[in-house]
Amino acid sequence: MVIVKDNTYISDIPAVIDKDEYNETITYIKKIQADSLKYLDGYIQHIKDGTKSAPDFIRNYAYTTLAYFHNEMGI
Repeated sequence: MVIVKDNTYISDIPAVIDKDEYNETITYIKKIQADSLKYLDGYIQHIKDGTKSAPDFIRNYAYTTLAYFHNEMGI
């Protein structure tokens, strides 16, 4: 997952990805997308609700770097 506020940081140069990694990503892209959005939405909801001390927040987000991107996420 990449959080970027300014699209100028995204290059038009194609990335080089291992064929096996590419195939696996294409196979599971819907699951990757759904799980990533669920994770991100859960984090945002905990922050907005002020439940950072809840056991499920600690279990799921104790070591997340999302805390560095609150401005970019608008929270």
